[in-house]
Amino acid sequence: MAVYQKSEWAVVASCVAAVDLAALVQMTVVHTVDRLTAMMFVIPSLVGLFAGMGIIRLSRSTRHEKDLRGQLEQRTAEVQQLNDSLQERVERRTLELRAREAELVQSQKMEALARLAGGIAHDFNNLLTAILQGAELITELAEEPESVREISDDVRGAAERATELTSKLLTLSRRKRIPEPPRPVDLAQTVRDLSRLIDRLMGDRSAVSIELAPELPSIVADPAHLEQVLVNLCMNARDAMPEGGLLSIQVMHVPSADLASPLRGDDGHGAVSLRIQDTGVGIPDHLIDRVFEPLFTTKEPGAGTGLGLSIVRNLVEGAGGVVELSRPEAGGTVFDLFWPAQAPDVEAIAIVSPEQTDPPDAPSASPEILSVLVIDDDRSVRQMVSRALRARGHEVEMANGGDEAERIVRTGSMHFDVVLSDIHMPKRTGIELVPIWAEVIPTSRVVLMTGFTDHPLDEDRLRELQVVAVLRKPFDVAQLEAVLHA
Repeated sequence: MAVYQKSEWAVVASCVAAVDLAALVQMTVVHTVDRLTAMMFVIPSLVGLFAGMGIIRLSRSTRHEKDLRGQLEQRTAEVQQLNDSLQERVERRTLELRAREAELVQSQKMEALARLAGGIAHDFNNLLTAILQGAELITELAEEPESVREISDDVRGAAERATELTSKLLTLSRRKRIPEPPRPVDLAQTVRDLSRLIDRLMGDRSAVSIELAPELPSIVADPAHLEQVLVNLCMNARDAMPEGGLLSIQVMHVPSADLASPLRGDDGHGAVSLRIQDTGVGIPDHLIDRVFEPLFTTKEPGAGTGLGLSIVRNLVEGAGGVVELSRPEAGGTVFDLFWPAQAPDVEAIAIVSPEQTDPPDAPSASPEILSVLVIDDDRSVRQMVSRALRARGHEVEMANGGDEAERIVRTGSMHFDVVLSDIHMPKRTGIELVPIWAEVIPTSRVVLMTGFTDHPLDEDRLRELQVVAVLRKPFDVAQLEAVLHA
C-alpha cells in the first residue's frame, strides 16, 4: 500500500473532485435507467486516476531506493578504504614494535654480556698482573738472566695477548678499556704496515692482493682498533677458504654523493672505504642478518668464538663508520667499511707497528728506596707486586683489605711513603680509604690500582683526594716504578 505525503493527497483530491463534477453533470442529464451505464464510464476513470498516482509513487520510491543504494555503496567503499588504511597502519606498527622488541632483546643481551665481560676482565687483569710481575722477577733473580730471558719474554708475550683478549671482551660490549683521544690516521698506511702479518695469516694456499689509492684523506679512529678490524676480517676470510683462494684488500676514497647512506660526521669530504673480499664458501642468505650477533658463529665447535664480526661492527660504528656485507654472484663474501674522511689539511699520525718496537729492557734498581703499603684482596697480585718491589730494595708491608691496612697504619710501627691500594675490594673501596690515609699519614702519596679497566673514574674526585695516579691492571714493574717515583 502506497503511503502519500500531504501534498500528494491534495493533488489526488483535486483530481477526484474534477472527475466527480464531470460525472454529476453527465448523470443529471442521463435518464435514470441509463445511470448505471454512465457509472461504468466514471468508475474506470477513477480507477485509472488512482492507478496512475500509484505508478507515479512507485517510480519515486524506486528512484529513492536507487539513491539510497548508491549512498550505501559509497559509504561501504569509504569504510573499506578506512579499514584497509587502518590495517596497513596496524601492520606497520606491528613491524615497528617487533623491531623495537628485537632491539630491546639485543640490548639486554649486550648488557648481560657487558657485565660478564667486566667481571672476566677484572679477574683476568689481576692474574695477568701477577704473571707480568713474575716474568720480570724470574729474569731479575736468575743467576744467569740471559738464560731465562727468552722464557720470560715468552711469558710476557702470552700475558700481553691475554690482555688483548680482555680488551676485546670489553670492546664487544661497547665499554672502552682506556678512552683514547681521537686522532687522524692514514688507513692505507695501516694496511701497508700490516701486509706482512696478513701474508702470514693467510698462509701458502691463499694469495693476497692489496690496492691502495694514492693521496687518501685521513680518518679519525683508534689505530689499535683499525688493526684489530683488519686482522679479524682477514682471519674470517682465511677460515672461509680452507682450500685456498684470493683475498683482495682495497682502500679508496668515496665522494659523499656516491655513498648509499650518509655517514655520521661527514663534513662533505666523503668517506675512506676498506673493502675486504674473499673467494670462499660465502655466507648463506638466511644467516646474513645474524653474523654480527655476539657469540654467533657458523664455524665448527671450537673453531670460532663468535666475537670477531661483532667487535668489527662495534669498532667501526664507534668511530662514526658503517659496515656493509654482500655476496657477489661469483661467490665469496665482501665486507665494505666506510669512515668519514677528514679535510685534506688534516695530517695523519704515523702508527708504529708492534714488530718495530724494541723489547723492554731488563728491570733496573730503583733510584730511591721507598716504604710502600700494598693493599689488595687478591693474594697473587698482593704477593707478586710486593716481591717485585722488594727485589728493587723497597720496604713493603702487605694488607688484604681496608681493615687490616688501617690497623697497620694506626699502630704507627712504620711510616709509609706510598700507599698502593686496589680500588674494588670488599667492605671498603680504595677510594673510601683515602681520607683515612690523609688523616693518619698525611705525607704519604696514594696510588690506586684497578682491574676494572672499563669503569670510568671521577677524576675531579681523585684530584680532590690528592691521588697521585691510577694504575690500570695489568701493569709491569717499569710502569709501577714510574708511578711510585712521579
